Amino acid sequence: MKYFLIVIFLLQSAFATAQSSCSSDQTAAVKTIYERFTSADCEACWTKPLITGKLGVTLDWLAPSPAGDEAPLSAAANRDALLRLENLKITLPKEQLIIKTGVANSGYNIRVAHGLAVAGYIGSSIELTQFPKNLFAAKNLTAVLLLTETIPKYTAGSPIERTLVRNMLIEPWAVTAASPKKAKNAEKQVILTRRPLSIPAGVNHDNLRVFGWVQDDKGRVLAAAQSLCIESK
Repeated sequence: MKYFLIVIFLLQSAFATAQSSCSSDQTAAVKTIYERFTSADCEACWTKPLITGKLGVTLDWLAPSPAGDEAPLSAAANRDALLRLENLKITLPKEQLIIKTGVANSGYNIRVAHGLAVAGYIGSSIELTQFPKNLFAAKNLTAVLLLTETIPKYTAGSPIERTLVRNMLIEPWAVTAASPKKAKNAEKQVILTRRPLSIPAGVNHDNLRVFGWVQDDKGRVLAAAQSLCIESK
């Protein structure tokens, strides 16, 4: 299984290079994250969603309900939504709620990227590309990488465009401390996570993107980024 996933990732990377570039390289820095959590029980929440601010990125999480497969939105429900709610220390909403998170002006920057879908997987990566110049103490960070599907406006019964979370990867990162005389050492560190993410059944592969952020041990988001696919000329 391990070697199969490695082959999948290499194939995706090769195809992505030949056909398109899907990364956050040419996107603006994300300053605000809205997370809209919807219970799989609330079908009306899908057709009449709570609206978020115009600035920032809105992520849609569909959370499984105690009703299981009997819930109207159970087919698209994702157990990662429950883990995310747990991390936020928030209980599962009966219907819908929105969480707004500001991205700190921390001196950190990240890059996210992905390849093409192959055999039910997609190669993805998240990398810390910039560190604070005054980083003199070791930092324990956490990288979060989401596989998302763009649901266009007026499709799948939704009156708005959505960025629906389909999979989540959580990875601990350790940033080495730098002495005041060697501050540039921190900036030269390479902290990169590459993983093939599984794609749930029924997902439109053409609408897949990745969204990621890095947070500190207090849950403060230090940097966030979203991929954009650009066709090769």
